Amino acid sequence: MILLGILAVTALPRFIGPSSFSAYSVRSEFISALRQLQQQAISNTDQCYRMDVTPAGYQSEASTDCVNNFVAVNPRLPWADNTRVLRVYSFNGVGTDNFVVNVSQNGTIQFGANQSCNGCSINVVAGDKVNIGISTEGYIYAR
Repeated sequence: MILLGILAVTALPRFIGPSSFSAYSVRSEFISALRQLQQQAISNTDQCYRMDVTPAGYQSEASTDCVNNFVAVNPRLPWADNTRVLRVYSFNGVGTDNFVVNVSQNGTIQFGANQSCNGCSINVVAGDKVNIGISTEGYIYAR
């Protein structure tokens, strides 16, 4: 009975509303997309990869010169219902919903041009707020 009570308090709220479920599913989808991009960057060292994130959705891009000639690898994927907002909070705590995630050839993550990621967090807001963590070494995980 105690176990059932613990499950009801921890697991049930994730599935009660559509907005709660959406936040968790959007987080899983975006983690998968970032990990796939990271694998591409490690496997294809002749190109640079990045994820362009806007309020409308996200899109992976590649470039051979690694400066500004990035070409879309796949079409822009919209956030569910266009209500899902993904924000990254920089070192000063300021958030934005329009940013670029650069993946280096050794798999580390940078935001923008030279903002290396030391324990960065990406927040998915869709009713609930859930987090994506990125370690210094480039490991991407759900928080």
